[in-house]
Amino acid sequence: MCMTPATLALLTVNTASRLILSILLRIISHLDKSRTRLSYNYSHLWRSILLLVRFLVTQASALRHLAGLPDLAAQLTAVLAFALTAGTAFLPNANAYDDLVYKVFEAGDVLLRFGAEYPSAADTLVVPLKVYEHYHALLQKHQEGGSRGAAARALAPREINRIIRTGHESLELPTIGGLGKWDKTREAEWRNLLKKAARAVGVDVRRLATVK
Repeated sequence: MCMTPATLALLTVNTASRLILSILLRIISHLDKSRTRLSYNYSHLWRSILLLVRFLVTQASALRHLAGLPDLAAQLTAVLAFALTAGTAFLPNANAYDDLVYKVFEAGDVLLRFGAEYPSAADTLVVPLKVYEHYHALLQKHQEGGSRGAAARALAPREINRIIRTGHESLELPTIGGLGKWDKTREAEWRNLLKKAARAVGVDVRRLATVK
């Protein structure tokens, strides 16, 4: 089967994304096991992951034909699930964990659509969706003033952060076995895809070289 340069480019990005997410999951699982609190700007990391989730949702129909996309979707939610269940062990402080929870809560609607578009992510998606549902219920209760029939009121960002922080005590996340485990990388499994990616890069380079 002959692939167009555009298809090969998407295949390359898909492959690279899966490799990056796999490495990322290994890194944070090692931090968890070693109880290492690495000083890092995790906020940008979670934002990037959730932006990729949003992209996969909005472009689902165009990307559906790509091989390996179900694996990519499952790896995305696996990283989020592991971070939510083990984040208190490797994130630098409580504020960093609160930030993760807040970002997942903000992306709740997108995560629901993601689950509908990518059933392969269902096993690990339950964790971020549980976080969204838990805090959605808490915030709704506070907006209504805690009494039936009370008028809903807008909550300030500081108040939302306080509710999220106090809501950790009542949050019960499902346990998913094997999230922090991985198999050794086998080069043979990736050789064909990497060769295709290299050929695609060669085609692009030759085309750019001929452009005056």
